[in-house]
Amino acid sequence: MKDVFSFWFVGEEVACQDSFPRYHKACVVSLFGFGDQNVSLKIDDSTVYHVNDCPGGNLNERIQWDSTGRIVTFHVDALGNKSYDADLKIEVNH
Repeated sequence: MKDVFSFWFVGEEVACQDSFPRYHKACVVSLFGFGDQNVSLKIDDSTVYHVNDCPGGNLNERIQWDSTGRIVTFHVDALGNKSYDADLKIEVNH
């Protein structure tokens, strides 16, 4: 029952990656709706970005940390690239 609840109300982690050497964790979470998807980026269990109404289907979500383990860039086909500083907890132009 928990899996059904998570699928409809919490979302599924579709991509996660730990940073090194700073030990942050970034996850892209997708919540499927009726014909669309909600997509969130979580860093260290805090949501830093959320968008409603992405098209349904595979969005090719990817996460990549820079060599410092501080800046994470995530890609979603419908949104392009977004970068965040995990230490300062802000969006950056990267």
